Order: sequence, then C-alpha cells, then structure tokens
Amino acid sequence: DFLAQAVALRRSMLGQRDDEHRNPCRHGPRHWFRVAPRTKKSGVGLLLVSILLYLLFSSSSDTSEPFSELNKKGSSTRGAANSPSFDDTEAKQGSSPWTEWLSAAIHEEALSIQRLEQNALDKLGLAETKQVKKTKEQKESEGKGTSGKKRRRNDTAEDDLESKTWDEIRRLVKMSAASLQTSDHQAASSDSPSSRFLVVWPTIPVAFKGSDSRALDAITFLTSAGYYVDLMYWHDYADEIDSTYDDTADRERLVHAGVHRILGPYKEFAPLSQSPTYVAGYYSVVTWLWPDMGYLKFLVDSLNHIKRVNGLTHFVPVVDDVGITPRFILSGCNNTDRTIGDVIKYVVAKRPRVLLGKEATGVPTETGDLMPVLDEVNEWTVWESKIFLKMELYLYTLADVTVGINAHAIEYLKTMAPAVPARQLSYVSPVQPSSAFEVPFTSRSGYLFFGYNNFANNAGMEWFAQEVLPYITPDEKLHLAGTVVAPSLCKCSLLDKTDCHPVFPNVVCHGPLTDERLDALIQSVRVAINPVLEPSGVATKTCRAMAHGTPVVVTDMDGTFDKTRISTGAVRCPRGDARCITDGINEFLTDERRWDSASNAAPGFVSKYFGRKRYMHDWMEILEDLASKPIEIVIEGDSSKFGESMTAQNWHIANLLARNDQFHVTVMGKLTPPIKGVDAVKGIAVTPQAPFPGKDDDPSSYPDYERMVASPFETGFQVNIVIRQSWPFTFPRLPLKFCGAGCRVGQILPWEFGSLPAHWMSDIDAGLDWMWAPSEYTRLMYERSGFDPTHTSVLSAGVDCVRLLSTADDKQSNHLSRSEQYKRPVIFFFTGGFLPRKGVDIMVEAWEKTFCNKKKSTSAQFGLDGDKPNVRLLIHTSYELGYSDRQISEMNRIIKKCDGSIEWKRKEWMDDKAHLDLMRAADVYVAPFRSEGFGLPIVESLVLGKSAIIPLGGSPADDYGVPVMATTKIQQKEVLGEDHDAIPQSHHHGIYPLHVAQTECTQYPCEGHQLCVFEPCKNRKCACRDLVSAPTWLKIDPADVGVQMVAAYQDTIKRWSRGEQELSRPEPHWFSGTSDKHGAVDKGIMGFCFSSLGPTYRDRILETLTSQGRRRITQILSPEAPEFTSASKRKRKRVIRRLRTFASLVASLVALLGALFIVANCLGINVFKDAYLKLKVTYSKYTLVHTKSSIE
Repeated sequence: DFLAQAVALRRSMLGQRDDEHRNPCRHGPRHWFRVAPRTKKSGVGLLLVSILLYLLFSSSSDTSEPFSELNKKGSSTRGAANSPSFDDTEAKQGSSPWTEWLSAAIHEEALSIQRLEQNALDKLGLAETKQVKKTKEQKESEGKGTSGKKRRRNDTAEDDLESKTWDEIRRLVKMSAASLQTSDHQAASSDSPSSRFLVVWPTIPVAFKGSDSRALDAITFLTSAGYYVDLMYWHDYADEIDSTYDDTADRERLVHAGVHRILGPYKEFAPLSQSPTYVAGYYSVVTWLWPDMGYLKFLVDSLNHIKRVNGLTHFVPVVDDVGITPRFILSGCNNTDRTIGDVIKYVVAKRPRVLLGKEATGVPTETGDLMPVLDEVNEWTVWESKIFLKMELYLYTLADVTVGINAHAIEYLKTMAPAVPARQLSYVSPVQPSSAFEVPFTSRSGYLFFGYNNFANNAGMEWFAQEVLPYITPDEKLHLAGTVVAPSLCKCSLLDKTDCHPVFPNVVCHGPLTDERLDALIQSVRVAINPVLEPSGVATKTCRAMAHGTPVVVTDMDGTFDKTRISTGAVRCPRGDARCITDGINEFLTDERRWDSASNAAPGFVSKYFGRKRYMHDWMEILEDLASKPIEIVIEGDSSKFGESMTAQNWHIANLLARNDQFHVTVMGKLTPPIKGVDAVKGIAVTPQAPFPGKDDDPSSYPDYERMVASPFETGFQVNIVIRQSWPFTFPRLPLKFCGAGCRVGQILPWEFGSLPAHWMSDIDAGLDWMWAPSEYTRLMYERSGFDPTHTSVLSAGVDCVRLLSTADDKQSNHLSRSEQYKRPVIFFFTGGFLPRKGVDIMVEAWEKTFCNKKKSTSAQFGLDGDKPNVRLLIHTSYELGYSDRQISEMNRIIKKCDGSIEWKRKEWMDDKAHLDLMRAADVYVAPFRSEGFGLPIVESLVLGKSAIIPLGGSPADDYGVPVMATTKIQQKEVLGEDHDAIPQSHHHGIYPLHVAQTECTQYPCEGHQLCVFEPCKNRKCACRDLVSAPTWLKIDPADVGVQMVAAYQDTIKRWSRGEQELSRPEPHWFSGTSDKHGAVDKGIMGFCFSSLGPTYRDRILETLTSQGRRRITQILSPEAPEFTSASKRKRKRVIRRLRTFASLVASLVALLGALFIVANCLGINVFKDAYLKLKVTYSKYTLVHTKSSIE
C-alpha cells in the first residue's frame, strides 16, 4: 500500500502522469507537446530502491518519528525550501526509518526535476525576465494596465450570449419536438425522443487530448440548448494508451457538461446491435469520423441498429479533415509528390457502385491519369482503402446533414454525397484570446513551427527546409516543437524520438512540450509558420498562435482560412510558393509596425471564427436543417387521378400527403395529372446490363437488386418510407443506395380470400416492414397468414368527396311532384368487376325472386295498392374473370325473363363523368359480395346520399357500415353483438345489412387450397397458386338480399314523399365524422374522405417510422465480407479450392483402391503378394539389362 502511495505522491509532485511521456503523438492536438522525460532513469531507480528497502526493513516496527519531522529535517539539511507539500495524515500512523528516507528521496527528486527544467528554459531563452514578471504583477493588481507596449484588447468571453440567439435555438428544439408528435400526443418533455441527442466518440473524452474538446463542446452546447444528451464510446482510453489509466475524472467532466448516460465500451464487449442497450428515443446521432477500421465498423453497426430501431433518428457525421479514405491512401503513398487533390479525384471516381445515385450514371469509374495512385501504395493499403471507402460512403448516405470543419471538407462532402446537405462547424479554439498582457515585439525573436507526426506536417517541413530555410536571416532561429519528423532539420534517436539534435545552427529542436511551456514559446517568437502542402482541417497550431497575438505565415492549404475567413494577422501564400513564404517570415521578423498590426488583428480573428459565438451560429444552421428536413415519402406504383382503383388511390394519397409541410412526396412511376410539390421518377427494375460503365469492384456476390438497380435519386438521398400499392403484387427488396437501415417499406395490400399466397410470405418477410390493410377484416388475414401482427394496422382507403359533391345535382329527383316521383323507377345499381367474389350472380338471382313475375303487388309488401313496383336494376361491369359460360347464360336468361327491369352494361369502360352520372341517377347500391378488400363504390354511394345493401358482421364493410348505422356514439359490439355474428334486423340511415358467414371457397377462382388469380391470365382463367390455408369467403343468402331490396324500395318511396314536402332532400346527417387515433371512423361516412384522412395517414407514417424495422437489409459493409477481399486473397482462395479438389480426388482414388483390396481379399486373392512378386521380377529384369549395358 505504501508503495502505491509513494508512486501516487511522485506523480502529484511532478504534476503529470508517466503515461504522458510514453507516446506524445497520441495525445491529440491540444496536448501534443510534453516535456521530455529527462528523469526517466531516476524514476525507475527510485522504484527499484523502494522495493529493495521494503525487503530489507519490512520487519521494522519503529514508528517514533512522524512525517512532519522528516519534512522539517529534509528542508534544513537538503535546502528543500521550495519542496512541494503533501498531506501526510494517513502516513503518520505507521512511519519507519526506511519510509523517512524514501520520502526525503522523493522530495529530492522533485527538486532535481525543477532545477533541470529551469536550467533547460534558461538555455532556451524562455525564462521570464524581471521586466516581464513585474509587468504581470502590475496586471494582476491593476486589472488592465497600460504601461510600455501593452495593448488593450476587447474581452471575448462568449458565455454572455445574446438572448435572441438562444431564443432561436430553443425554437428549433421545439420544432424538432413538434415534428415527431402524433395527433394524440402531448407536448414533448425534456427527455422525450424529440429532445434527445446521442454523441458518439471513439473513447471517453480525456482532458489532455485537444481533439476531445470537440465532443465536450458539442455536449455543452446541446445541453445548454435544452437537449437531453447521452455519450456512446467505442473503447476505453486505457485500451488505447495505458491499461492503468483511470478515467473517473473524465467521466465526472462529462456529467458536469450535461451527459445523462454513458454507453460503452462496445469494442471489448458485444456490439450495439447485440446488446440490450436502449437506443430507441434519439432525435439525432452526432459522431466524428476517424480513420480507424474498428471504429468505423462500430459506427456502421451502431447506426444500422439505431436506424432499425427508430427510422426517424437523424444522423450527423462530422469530418475534421478532407475525408477518411483520401487521408488513409495518402498516408501510405510512396510518392510524396502525389497531392491529396489527385487522391480525392481517384476516391470519387472509385466510389462503390452499389451506393451511387443517378448523377454517377455514365461516369467512368477510373481514368488513365488516376491509375497510378494506388500503384504507389502497398497491397495492404489498397485492400483497406476499399473497406474505408465502402464504410465512409455508406455513413454519408445514412446522414441527414454532413458536417465539415472547413471549406475543403465541405467541398469533398458535397462531391461524395451531393444529395445530403453539407454544413460547416468550426470548433472552439482550445486557447481563446484574453486581455492578459502579451510579450511585445522587442522581447521576441525567431519563428516557430509546432505539430505532431503526420504526413502533412512532415512533408511540409521537409519542403520548408529545402526551399525556404536557406533564405531566412541566419540570426533568427527556427524553433521546432512537438513530434513532427523532419530529418532535414532535426536528427532524432531511433529509440527515443524525443531525443533530437538540430542539423543547422539556426534551428532549435524542442520536442514535446507541456501546454504552459508551449504557450510561453509561442509568446517568445515573432511569427509561427504552417507550410502545409496538402489540404488540412482548421489548424490548431494556427489558432493557438494567433490567440496569443503571434502572426502566422501559412499556405492556402491551411483550412483555418478560406474565402470567407481572411485576416491581416496572417500571410497566406499559394501552395509551394517559397518566395511568398520567405518574404512573409522576413517581414514579420524585421518590420515592427507590420508585426504590431498583424498581432492586434490575430486575436480578433480567432474570436470571430473560432469562438463560442461562431460555434453556436454553426450549430444553429445544423439544427435548422434537421428541424426543417421533411420526411421523404416514396409512393411506388403508377398514380392516376382517374385511373383504376389502386392507381387512383396512389394519386390521392400523394395529393393528401403533399399538403403536409412535414412530408416530401415522390411518386416512383407515372403521375397524371401532376401534383404541386410532388416529384415523379422512373420506377426501378433489376436489369442485367450494369447501369455504370467501366470496371466494377463490386463482386457478383451482391444481390441483384444491389448491383443491377439504378437509383432514380442522387447519391446520398435516403427514403424514409416507401408506400407500395400496385397490381400484380410484388415485393422486391429495395437497394441500400436509397433505402437503407432507416428506411421503412409499407405495403397496402387489399386481399379477399382468407389467407395470403404461400409463395409471397418469404418475400414479404424479407422486403416489408409493415402491412397496411384497408379494413380490419383484411388485417386479420395477414395475421392468420403468419405475418407479425405487431407490424400490421388498418389504413383506410379513401374517396374524393370534393369531386363527388362539388358537382352533384339531384334537383331532378328532389323537386319532382308526387305523381312525377312515382313515375320514376327506384334504381338499384352495381358497378365493378364481373367476378364471382363480387356476387353479381347473387344479386341477379335475388332480383328474379323479388321483382320478376310480380304482376300485382300487395300493399303489405310494397306499400302500393295493386300497382307493380316501379324498379330497375342497373349493372355496370368492366373486366371479367371467373364466371363460366353456363353461369353467364343463366344470368342472361334471368335478365331476359325480368322484362327489361335489368340493364347490364357489360365490358363497358366509363370515364369519370359518366360514372358519376350513373351513381347520382341511382338510389340504392347493391353489393352482395362474397369477398372484398374494402368496397370503394359503396363508400362513394354513401357519400352521395344513396342507400346501400351490404354484408355486415364479419366483413370488410364493417369499418364504415357499422359507424353509419350507429345513430349515437355507441360501441361496435352494441350494434353487432359480442361475437360479430348477430346483426341488426332493421336498417339504420341507409344501410341495409346482409347476414354473412365464413365458408370455404369452392367456386372459381378457388380450386382446393389453390387460388387462380395470378398471371398469366387467358380466356377468363388465370394461373393457380397455393395459399397459406384453404381460401375462404362469405356466404350470402339471395333471399336475404331480396328482403333488404324490398326494405330499401319502401324507404326510398317514403323519402320521396318527405322530399315533396321539403322540396329538397337534406344531406344525410351521418355525413359528418371524425377519425380517432386508430384510423377508424368514430361516426360518419365523411370520415373516409381523403380530406379527413390526413391525421390518420400522418400518424400511421410516424408509427411506422418509429417502430422496429423488420425487413432484411444487405450487410455489405463488414470487413469480413467477400467484397473486401483483395485480388491476391481471391487468387489464394482459388488455389486453395483447387488443392482441395485435388485432395478429394486423391482421397477418392485411395478409397477406391482400398475397396478393391477388400473385395480381392474376400475373393481369396492375395493382392499384396502378387504385386510384390511382379515388382520383384520387373526390378530383376531391369537390373540385368542395366548390368549388360554397363559391361558392353
């Protein structure tokens, strides 16, 4: 225990941990520069001496002298007047002679370290002069001094933000919350899904890594804006650098910054997709991308999982540099003349085709001048770059907003994924300008470069040494700090990279420095430089120098500056312009007036562009994009306002959703007529011909729909939800390029025969997330067929009430006199397909028994004394399928028998106006269907005020028939009964119910367990396929239909009678209705108008997007997948495959010989003996021949 205390004491005295000396280049931009471990040997020796003393004196029990006395003795005997103090409370209870000696040794070592560091600073000229010390003392006492060259500077504390800016941010928070609320939800709370952010970082952000401040800045801002923030990390910092690192203090910093939950690590344990971590409630995920294979794989897995759990979760990837793949390729490039611009062109051209959009069609995947790029790197880099590129582009396609740190990154992001908005987010500089005194020009000398070991820094300084250094005044020294590797300037030991010696006398090699020493060094030089030759992010070195009032000379590759960020505190030269850089450095070194002007402007530049206000402004733009981003809806299938049933429904759904500003609708198919705000693109199909020419890195192992489907959208466009409705029904899987993990696919599937086709189920499970039924009757079919009932719901079909009622004119029937009214027949009508399931034969049979051969009618039956009922049946059929010639002949016989009371418009297609005229002229709609998906003509008739004879009590018509029948808000069971079998005997408000019972379908199109309605169809017959279970439909009694026809006739006559008194027929009071949260109509047929279904469709879409995705998506981004295998690995696999084939042939041959041997032995043949004798004879003959030849 005491040894542990001693080590901790030593660290507290040194003010830093040992691990900070181990690998300075891993500490990040903010703390690259550490004091070299000059006392490394003495520290090891101290530990060895401690162990030795413990072994020698462990038995000692002398505890007479406390630590306080030892401190006094040490101070007097060793002159340790400035020795650091420590708390000795716990040690007083058990001190011993060896502990006294050990404590004194620790104090002595601390003093030695202080003396060594002070001497080093004195040699480097960095020790504070008496004048500087006096000035600082005056500053502390007077607040704002003005002596000598001291300058006044405006305080740039950005914590005092303007209230109107915060009000705007809070408005965006409320917008994000409101966009996700369904119609029955209340206002979102602070921890609701619409107010939760997830920040993803590779590790727990540690205090001494400058780059980690980005995560803390984001967390602090988002919590201040009112968001609920969680942090998720990949692996512990201890796993990266030091296994003994304790991140307790770092976790406390996160909690203090506002983090609610810390999730991770997921590298050491199961990935997020296999963990029980709750991630369903996030409004957005923000993550910074780093070129680490494992980290990117973790991001892909995590984003896939989060998007699968909640499709509305936004994703914001942040790029600090010019992309992941270009930097990785450039780091392994053997040709130092290769620019990152060349690499970016190559990367853009080699983007994986499976993720590209329509703008890449016709673009070659490679060009001749770009081919050498990957030839200049090793094979392993080529293989890894393909994986990086695949994962990087996939993450961009999942993004709602991509974020870059400078203009170079923004341009790259827009090129990679043009459909995704790109925003700039400048970070908060780790060193902010202050009003403290800065060292004047006359107290400074020399110029400085500091940075860590990376390609851009190393190459830039090597170029500087060759092209610029010889032309700088030799009297001015170049200070080189950090872990940058520049052999032309500093020769470093192979074993200890911090042990460096200058090559030239005007160069000083500092190595890693602490923050305090680095700041002192920056304030001691007149200019800082950054001769970077490749595009880079915002340079911390540049911001840090300018924050201290030190002018800078940089190239135009430094991302700190761009067209919008210009400062007189810097000289910005074209890349590779040695003369410009030389002149800029010499000017700042010699011209005090120019230096003063630049020094005064530099801090203001940092405050304006890299302060908290600028950071907050950038975040506001990102939040604005997220809050205003519409939900992308694609309706798959042709859409025509006056088309057939499904195409008309598609058009009206598109028109309905387009009125909601929260949605943006695209029709994938034909759209006629056009709808304002709705786009139309060509439908997709799997085509054998590749849509993109040139060589293809994507192997044939990808599914066809990934390789051979051309996207109708730009790269990066992601659909939120796809609504499918078309005939014939198909369920193709959609490609990742526009329908990834966050995409949901919903199928509107009207079906009528009890269960779904068996051959559909595998495609439905693989390609659909939700199934929407037009009625509860149909939804139960999905459930009986085996589809997950938790992913089914009722999405009612709708009718165009505006079209139906805007031109309605029933004055002809409403204003007839009583005598004229009786002269007009009561018209019963039907319109639809000529199909057995529609029950046309039932209707004709019922008509024959009810109204044919009735020469005289009794008043009890028809309400007319002795008169024949004046009735007419109008049947309009379009397409035909299923009825046999015998059945058609029988119906023709009945029509002829009924003496003209039945009119059959067979195979007659009507335009919309003629169809409306037909319905308006009729009185009672007759629909004795055996099976139906919904019944749109029935609803249209009810909207027009017509009566309807329909099956109820377990039929698709229950959804609208029962509410219309209910005169008050009563439960459905009160109308239909508990078991839905009993139905009212009397009609209510124009609904005349028919008794129904489920029965097995024995008539065509049913044949046993098969249903014959599938393509191809010929001669009124179609192909047959098995259903999940035997097909069923409804049993309708023709006599029941006749009874309801008589009731409808009588009520119509009575209504006409009232109409003569009122001179007009009032609108039925059941027209008004409201939609509840489940989409069912609470009361009224008007609830099925598209003008009333808006809230229902909106809630269904949000419900689907926030639910668990269930369809299968292609997992092509794992490094273990076959598409990431390099050419050499594929060749190796081919060789192994051939060897295995050869081995199997040899094994087969051996087995055959073994079998022959067994058979021979069974037959008594001594195979081995015969073979041996033959070989012996052959060998003897050969020996004799050879001997004879030798003699001759």
